[in-house]
Amino acid sequence: MMQGKAFTEEQLQAEMDKVLHALTDPSKTYPGIEWTLRVSALKNLQQLIATGVSAFESFPGQFSRLLRPLAAQLQDTRSAVVKEAVGVIVTGVKTCRENFDEFISRLADPIFALVGSSTKLVADLGHKCILACIHCSTPWQLLPHIQALQGSKNVQCRLKATTYVATVIEKYPFMLQTFEQKHPEILETLEGILTALTRDGAADVKKGALACLAQYRQVLSERSKSVSKSVESNSKRITLGLTVVTSPKAAQQTPSHKLFAKSPSRTPSERSQPRNESIESFTLYMNSLLAGKGSFQDLTVYETIRAAEAKAREMPTIVTGGRPEAVEQVLAIVSKCVDFASKLY
Repeated sequence: MMQGKAFTEEQLQAEMDKVLHALTDPSKTYPGIEWTLRVSALKNLQQLIATGVSAFESFPGQFSRLLRPLAAQLQDTRSAVVKEAVGVIVTGVKTCRENFDEFISRLADPIFALVGSSTKLVADLGHKCILACIHCSTPWQLLPHIQALQGSKNVQCRLKATTYVATVIEKYPFMLQTFEQKHPEILETLEGILTALTRDGAADVKKGALACLAQYRQVLSERSKSVSKSVESNSKRITLGLTVVTSPKAAQQTPSHKLFAKSPSRTPSERSQPRNESIESFTLYMNSLLAGKGSFQDLTVYETIRAAEAKAREMPTIVTGGRPEAVEQVLAIVSKCVDFASKLY
C-alpha cells in the first residue's frame, strides 16, 4: 500500500514509481480488478501532492512521467477512475498554482473533452476541473480550448463556454486591462469568443454571452465597443419583416395602454371582417419597443420583448378579436420580434 507521503527526493521518486506502475502495469498482472488499483494510486497521488512535494526540485520531472498515463485515466470509461484523475489535477492546481501551468497545458485536450461527455457525471467533473484551472492557474493558455468549445455542436458545451469566459473576466479584470497594451492578442481571442457566443442560435447561450459582454464593458469600456459594433452589424442583416418606428417621438405618442385598449362594439357584419386595426396596433406597439430599446446598449431588450409576448398572449380577445387566423398573424409577429431581440447582440 502506498503511503502518499515523501520527505526526501528519494522517497518522492519511490512513490512516483509506485503510482506509475499502478497506472500502467496492473492490467496485465491483475486483470478484472486493475481499475481499483488505479483508483487507489490516483488517491495516493492526490495525498502526495497535497503534502507539498511540489517544493522538491525533482517534482516537475517526476510528475511529467505521469502525464501520459494520467491523460489515459481521464479518458477511461469508468467514472470512478475519471473522478480520481480529475481530483489529481484539481489538487495539483490548487496546491501548486501557477507552477502547475505546464501540466495543465499538456492535459488541456483530455480535460476539455470531458465536458462534451454524454455521461452527466463525467461532464460535470470536467466542468469542475476547468473552473479550478481558471481560478488557480494562468487562464490565458486555456482560451484556445474555450474557443474550440464555443464552436461545438453540443449546446451544453457552448453554454459552459460562456461560464468560463464570465469567470475569466470576473476573476482577472486588472490583468485584462494591462493586456490592452502588453498582450492585445489575448484580448482579441477573448473578444472573438464573445462575439461568436453572442451570435449563437441557442437562447440560453446568447443570454449568458450578453451577461459576459456586460461584464467586459465594465472592465474595458472602449474595447468592448468593437464587440458591440460587430454584433450590431450582424443584427442589421436580420430581416424582421416589420417596419420599425424610427422616431422616438412616434413611439412615445402611442402608449401601450391605448394600443391595447378595447375596441368599440361592432355590428355582426363588421365582426365578420378581419380586425386589421388590432393587428396593426399590436405591430406598432412592438415597433415602438424595438425603437426604444434597440440601441444595442440596453441588455433588457430581450426581456422587454418577452414581456410584450406574454402580454399579447394574456389578451387574445383584445388583440385579435378571438379570430384564429388573426391569432396566427399576431403570434407570427411576436415570433419575429423575439427572434430579432434574441439576435440584437
